[in-house]
Amino acid sequence: MKQKIAVLGGGCGSMAAVWTLTGRPDWRDRYDITVYQMGWRLGGKGASGRNAGAGQRIEEHGLHIWGGFYENAFRVMQDCYAALPSDPANPIRTWTDAFHKLSRVMLQEQVDGRWVPWPFDFPEDDEVPGSGGELPTPWAYLKLLLGWIKGWLEPRHAAATGQVPPPAQAQQPAHAVLAGAHAFAHALPDDPAAHAPEHHARLLDLLLLAHRSLDREERRVRIVAGLGIALLRGLVADGVVLHGFERINDQEWSAWLRRHGAGDEVVQSAFVRGIYDYVFAYEKGDAGRPSIEAGTATHGVLRLLFTYKGALFWEMQAGMGDIVFGPLYRALRARGVQFRFFHKLDAVRVSADGKNVEALDLQVQARVKSEAEYEPLVRVRGVPSWPAAPLYDQLVEGDELRRQDVNLESHWTPWKGAPLRLQRVRDFDRVILGISVGALGSLCQELLQAHAPFRRMVEGVATVQTASMQLWFRRDGAALGAPVGRATTAYAQDMNTWSDMSFLLPREDWPGVDQPRFLAYFCGQFPDAAVIPPPADTGFPAREQQRHVEACVQWLRRNTGPILPGAARPDDPGALDEARLYGPFAAQYFRVNIDPSERYVMSTPGSSALRLRAGESGFGNLFLAGDWVKTSINAGCVEAAVMAGMDAANAISGANVPIIGGLT
Repeated sequence: MKQKIAVLGGGCGSMAAVWTLTGRPDWRDRYDITVYQMGWRLGGKGASGRNAGAGQRIEEHGLHIWGGFYENAFRVMQDCYAALPSDPANPIRTWTDAFHKLSRVMLQEQVDGRWVPWPFDFPEDDEVPGSGGELPTPWAYLKLLLGWIKGWLEPRHAAATGQVPPPAQAQQPAHAVLAGAHAFAHALPDDPAAHAPEHHARLLDLLLLAHRSLDREERRVRIVAGLGIALLRGLVADGVVLHGFERINDQEWSAWLRRHGAGDEVVQSAFVRGIYDYVFAYEKGDAGRPSIEAGTATHGVLRLLFTYKGALFWEMQAGMGDIVFGPLYRALRARGVQFRFFHKLDAVRVSADGKNVEALDLQVQARVKSEAEYEPLVRVRGVPSWPAAPLYDQLVEGDELRRQDVNLESHWTPWKGAPLRLQRVRDFDRVILGISVGALGSLCQELLQAHAPFRRMVEGVATVQTASMQLWFRRDGAALGAPVGRATTAYAQDMNTWSDMSFLLPREDWPGVDQPRFLAYFCGQFPDAAVIPPPADTGFPAREQQRHVEACVQWLRRNTGPILPGAARPDDPGALDEARLYGPFAAQYFRVNIDPSERYVMSTPGSSALRLRAGESGFGNLFLAGDWVKTSINAGCVEAAVMAGMDAANAISGANVPIIGGLT
């Protein structure tokens, strides 16, 4: 008999789970899969929409760029694009149409009171992310990092020969010491368990000597090399090379770096802050409270730098909804998966014995007029895309929803749908919970009471609000003085990360001859309100939206000039000249991600130990999917969500679909 699987939520984790389950040739004989999605679109924190009233512009939750180390996520997308039927009208037909390489990353430093760009150009190669292979061990990462720092120092030292006065006492230059450490490490066995204690003591002596030798290097070299050597010293001294990155997850990363020799120059550098900005690692959105566990951060940096394929980053060539969730929806629907949009989860109920999910209480937010399924996609310049609002003409309640301008994705919406209870055995046998952890405290009260480990995970894995701003300009990047290269981080708080996204303008559909010529996305953490009210306070989203817009106004008054001098006011070189914008300021796109399920998942010290794997929910028929689930990454990103989804599918099916970097 077929197992009926109810999938709650349509984000990356859920879609990866469903994709993996339906990859089996016999899946139709084994499963009947239905996805229940609040509102009108898939995507979760990665959803995007097309605004038909504003040039079909792309409106995102934030700035989304894929890492070149996303082995499993790229594999899913490659398989998905290969499975799609021929579509000559669509200009994005293959995964290589969908993703392009991005190899220049820009940091912004404050030097003597002014912002100075610090570009990094990472080498590209012909490797393909998603092609598989083994990931390095901690000891292998150590050797890779040693070689990278040695290579970073050598040409800089050679260029400076004769320009740096000799120190008062004879001292080997740092690159020479590191060359010795590199040779020594490579002479040791690949298995660190075979090393003698004196081997690691010797290596630590060499690293300490290299650290002390950095004083004769240029400032930026000292920062990069100093960070790398602090990482190396910590990997050895704290036994990470023997016991894994989890060994140091009880410590906050910057404090751990300091303990291993990194001073203020390193810890407060743009390089380090860029890592915190990258993962919104600020408790309650407070820029003064950086927080990420040391093992997760160190592993993440090493994985990002040393396991990418093709390029450090890959950019999507339309909205994330267009590139990721539209193709997945079309391919999965063609496979026979059912989608029930406008189904909002209210509560998960537990059986009397506390061992299974017994019922799912939902709201049917809107009904489809026809007996057929809701058709969610529209074509924009040939690309099947998710609209920024429901397609009201298909809905019985469409006119009223449009009149009231109801946000069906809001936790604080006054709109109430008809109740629907799904019952175990009758409606489902198994459940995939793909809703993000920030929402589970209210949705899963009975689960929290029935199983302490589940409660500890939900209460202990922190989340943070994020916000974004998208600005369209009348002048092009050259006229605005935009930097060469796109992705920039470690800039002024709180909109600390931004990118030139003008390459997306041809995907939009602006009317007439007068069209925008430059597009910039900004994002960052968004500080929590003093009090986050219950759902009955339906005015809260509007107040938070206004707070964000006002913060953006103030931010742009101070921080436009250093990055876009041609967009600044003539009488105030730091402030935005709104006349440069395409359309009025209020018509630009501002978004706050305050809903519980949209809050970004953090990796605060000790939280990884609280995470449960996909098949370890504590309930026999409940499986977990999302970037809040235990994987080898344990951080908020697409790859972690996909790995958790694949793990859920393996736990359900008993199969062993390979997960690159998966837990054993």
